[in-house]
Amino acid sequence: MLRSLGPGAAGARVLMGRRPEKAAFMADKMVFPGGALDPADHVAAGLFPPPAALAEHLGRQPRERDAATTDHALGSALAMAALRELAEETGVAPI
Repeated sequence: MLRSLGPGAAGARVLMGRRPEKAAFMADKMVFPGGALDPADHVAAGLFPPPAALAEHLGRQPRERDAATTDHALGSALAMAALRELAEETGVAPI
């Protein structure tokens, strides 16, 4: 999560967590909140669609050399997945 420090402030804050020392994967490492796309994220995206520009950016699929296609539904679901994972892993409620 990247958060502005507010109007007129320089810089940003980045939210990271430390994985448990005994974790099977990346033990005792600093990580960003994240996870996998869940089928419910597609449903949530239909109920609470993110801004169109965000869905377009997240849904951009590289194709051939210079061409790209955009999957708006995927982009919307990925935005919802990011918010869900943030809440699950950090307890921070997205607003």
